[in-house]
Amino acid sequence: GTCHLCCGVMAPSRLAVLLGVVSFAVSGDAGEFNGHYVSGTGDTDFLGLIDVAARQHSIDEISLQTVTQLYRGDWDGLMEGTGWNAWWTQNSYGPSFSALPFMADVEFAATAHSNAWWFNSIGDNKTTGLTKEGPAPDGCLCDAAVPCLTNDCCWFKQGDGNVPRHDWTIEESLSAVVIQAEMLLISRNRTGSAMYLPLFERTAALLESRRDPTDTTVFLTGPGTNLLAPSFGGGPDGSRAYLAGVSVTYTAALDRMAQLAILLGDTVLAAEFGRRRALNLQGIEKHFIATAPAGRYLVRSKDPATGLRHGVLGQSKHGYFEASPSHDAVALRVVDDVLAEEIMSVIDSLGAAIRPNVFILPNTDAGGGVGYDDMLCGTGKTCGGIWEYGTWVNGGVWSTQEARAILAYYRTGRASAAAASMAQMVTTFTDSWQMDAPLPDFGQKTWKTAPTILTIDAFGVGAAMIRGLFEYLYSADALVMTPHVPDNVTMLAQRFPIRWGPYRLYISTSGVRSSGIAIVTVAGKALPPGAFNTTAVTLQFAAMPPASPAATAAIDSDVSIAADSIDVVISFKDKGAPGLAVVNAGNISRNSARSPMPTDAAVILRASDLTLGAAVTQWVSTTPGNVLKFGVVPGAASPTVVVDAEGRRAVAFDGATTALSTSAVLSNSSTTFVVIRDGGSPVMFSSVVHFSSDRGLAVSPVDCAEGYPTGPHQCTPSDARVLAIDWSGSTDAGFHNISSKITVAAVRYDGSTATSSVSGCSEQLSGKAVSAVGAGVSNLIAVGSRCDGLGRNFKGLIYEVRIFNRTLTATEHDATVASLESAHSVPSVNCTARPLPHLNCTALRTACASSAWPRNCGLNTTEATRLSAFLSRLTTQALNDTLPAAMALAARSYTRNFELRCAGLVDGSLEPLASAVANTDSLADLLSASGNLYSGLTNVLTGRYAKSRDPLAVALVAAWVAAGDHTVAAAHRSHSS
Repeated sequence: GTCHLCCGVMAPSRLAVLLGVVSFAVSGDAGEFNGHYVSGTGDTDFLGLIDVAARQHSIDEISLQTVTQLYRGDWDGLMEGTGWNAWWTQNSYGPSFSALPFMADVEFAATAHSNAWWFNSIGDNKTTGLTKEGPAPDGCLCDAAVPCLTNDCCWFKQGDGNVPRHDWTIEESLSAVVIQAEMLLISRNRTGSAMYLPLFERTAALLESRRDPTDTTVFLTGPGTNLLAPSFGGGPDGSRAYLAGVSVTYTAALDRMAQLAILLGDTVLAAEFGRRRALNLQGIEKHFIATAPAGRYLVRSKDPATGLRHGVLGQSKHGYFEASPSHDAVALRVVDDVLAEEIMSVIDSLGAAIRPNVFILPNTDAGGGVGYDDMLCGTGKTCGGIWEYGTWVNGGVWSTQEARAILAYYRTGRASAAAASMAQMVTTFTDSWQMDAPLPDFGQKTWKTAPTILTIDAFGVGAAMIRGLFEYLYSADALVMTPHVPDNVTMLAQRFPIRWGPYRLYISTSGVRSSGIAIVTVAGKALPPGAFNTTAVTLQFAAMPPASPAATAAIDSDVSIAADSIDVVISFKDKGAPGLAVVNAGNISRNSARSPMPTDAAVILRASDLTLGAAVTQWVSTTPGNVLKFGVVPGAASPTVVVDAEGRRAVAFDGATTALSTSAVLSNSSTTFVVIRDGGSPVMFSSVVHFSSDRGLAVSPVDCAEGYPTGPHQCTPSDARVLAIDWSGSTDAGFHNISSKITVAAVRYDGSTATSSVSGCSEQLSGKAVSAVGAGVSNLIAVGSRCDGLGRNFKGLIYEVRIFNRTLTATEHDATVASLESAHSVPSVNCTARPLPHLNCTALRTACASSAWPRNCGLNTTEATRLSAFLSRLTTQALNDTLPAAMALAARSYTRNFELRCAGLVDGSLEPLASAVANTDSLADLLSASGNLYSGLTNVLTGRYAKSRDPLAVALVAAWVAAGDHTVAAAHRSHSS
């Protein structure tokens, strides 16, 4: 018969893309998307999800949690997450494997350091482990590990299991090999490969010792040897049995080990790994394939004595579906395209039984709501507690598993299922800073209860969302990219690089993917037709542009991160439908100008009508049947016409001497719009537009100018400024910080009440109009000053003024805002966001260490100065392409992230989290990241670099000493003695 298990990870000629067999309710408007790290045309919702996923790995992010927040400076590595102070294998499996191709340098290095802890503690028949469960067999790796100076820094047993009854961490050990071997193939690091491959061989030897002597195609392992914690039923009374997951993950490990052997020139060893792989495939075909109406799939296990299989759909006993062996076999290309499609069709057919809340479960129910009926303690109901169905490993959601399911979705043309998963993660957990794992209640709740939660697992969904787009199949001599871009995305540009040895690849596509690949260019040169087919691109390493010496040297370096940037452009045959509507997410107002802007303005002043560089002695408003000339106020000076940094023309007012006015009659009901950029208006009620009726639109500093400021005040240009209604007393100040930002501001008077808005968002927290004290009719309009002798002058730029001699309706107001935003390219404001006026950013710097989370309160003044000096020296000495430079930049970025996030929460431009403590914790988390990166940088420079003879390391240590850290010399003397 036909073998459906013969397509290895390195067989691109057999790749096939099977289109849209599942429909999920994630489909965006056709348009143009321009995000932080992704741009394109087509499904803007899908493109937005990819962009969010990339932002989770950025060091310049203030709205989302990021991976580098898990970095610990004292470890120089990553920890699992909140309250999980170690580095787990299966928890990091999905997120690490998925993110490795696009990890930034600090994250990549930290992941490598953390992975090393598993191998530093590899079992040797002597090591007992942290809980003294050993001695662990030779080649056994960890459930989790921490850095330490002895080899007893590892848990060799699964979860709460015990050995020898539950057996050792077999499949977890294999997942560690897959991750680390993949990392070495991506980096093409021969030095690291030569070091790690013998360790991988020891783990493989452990597996070989478990082959059943009566059937060498399968392995005898115990009930605690699967990826999740002890739940595999094994044989009767926990005896050893055949476990499908072990065969699948070992096969994936052998694929990568064979390629590393080829990279090192050992074809004999590679052939041996291939022989073992072939045996594994025979065993999977013989023991683990079952058939359902929708197709074939993998069962969970088989009892060797009785032949009873666990995880067979419809079976009276153990009739559940086990997800991970099946989708892992698809994701890791252990099975060929035909069987892969059948497996995923079976998952589709199970519907809510396997994906009740979008995320995939480890298993369906064996019947009666028990989930598993073969745990050593019994069923989900008889075991109870965390063993109940839908709680932990029995039907709870694991994001590390979800990541691998997403890779399987992509491979089989189910990108919409991947998008649905990402959308569920973002809306349910990511936006609220509740990135927890596992997720009980079938994926609807967090495991812990805390203001903010962060685990590595939760990043798996986003990471797989990115990797699955092209798969990125690395081998010893090539990189195969199989595009899985949805057909409704007709242009895609990734602004983040994909790692491959000395290269960083910037990939873009155009056209409809299912029409087939037509042209591929690399660094501007077309690939020959033999380098790609309709579904996949094969980049041969030997055919790539020659790498620079610095990028080549960096491959085996733990100091340099130099790399060569290469553009890869994939063009599909069908270019897609032309004329897509443009959707710019940054410039959509509330009602998007569905109604036209009213045309009966009494005053229209536009800076674009004036001559650049001229002093404005007269600013003319021309409206139908009405010409008004605004001249210089007696005793005042003329403002000047300038152009801002974005090329917009504006009139500059100095906040002290410049003012214009005209005679005009306005009723007690009027609406004023201004497009302004405040530049540090000095005092309370600094008028932009003022009426002689003691009303108008003003800007006020926050918490630095009170009452009538005729004397000295403490306002600085960087202090927050808000819109204020002039004059209605003390309750009129808004809450969106408009300082230094181009803004559309408006004040509407309706007789004796008034309302105000910033970019169409109401500035009244109560939602009610405020009392508008003042005379009814105005006969004078001033621009740039209140003209009251109290120094209430606007400082900043005015782009346009529109005054209506009536109260506009809400629809007219929104239409005017939308038109002005469009005309002046003004970013919209999030109207649902609300400020936190009592948040004290300065005080938070000293309060962030009050949690059990390993926090560091950021940088003190001395450290910040040293960091800046260090970065300056690195630039001068051309040392920017080094790991310490990247760490220093990241430390500085997280400090800046704290400042920006705190400012955004204060002024309402950022959506706050659910509670006050969550908001302060989110800020402390950012400071913690900054402090941990700084302490890690210090430890690296005063530790291993101080002992190194690498010229780059020596130069970096010298730069650090010159920047002010004089402890390095002492540390170096200590290391030498």
